[in-house]
Amino acid sequence: MKNIIFTLFLGLFTVPLFAQDIDKMGEGTDPVAENNKIIQQLDDVVELTDPQKLDVTDILSVSQEEMRSIKDKYQPTITSMKAELKEVREKYGEVNETNRADVKSEIEAIKSKYNPNLNKMKSEIQTLRRFTKEEIGKVLTPAQREQLREARLSKRQQWKNKIKDRQDKRKQKIDRPRR
Repeated sequence: MKNIIFTLFLGLFTVPLFAQDIDKMGEGTDPVAENNKIIQQLDDVVELTDPQKLDVTDILSVSQEEMRSIKDKYQPTITSMKAELKEVREKYGEVNETNRADVKSEIEAIKSKYNPNLNKMKSEIQTLRRFTKEEIGKVLTPAQREQLREARLSKRQQWKNKIKDRQDKRKQKIDRPRR
């Protein structure tokens, strides 16, 4: 089973959150190792002092526990949604041209049924991430916060460039004349 490691949003470090993977959150991962990885990444950017590392470790530990409680709170919803999606897959088997519309409409109905709860969960997780980011920012010096902000902007620009490159490649494929 694919293990998903959810790291916390620290401005520079983002990991997308996919509803279908939420129930795997924390599964097969070592929280201490996760925290150490995040602290190392942060230390590479802003050179944390030892007391700062301890403070950040405490913040991350609390945040991980809160993340697990959010996961536990919404687990019944996620389990029900996955069961219904599995029934659709079993009902239709392989998706082909004749049943594509039926499969799509059933999946959309299931998604719309569960979206309000999933949106609440995502909102809670985003709030937790924002709070964690703010708490870590309080531990950093003004110079370190500025370094982190600059690194975040640089990373954001790299992602924008990467997306633009992908879009340009797709456009080139579409614009290419067929032989």
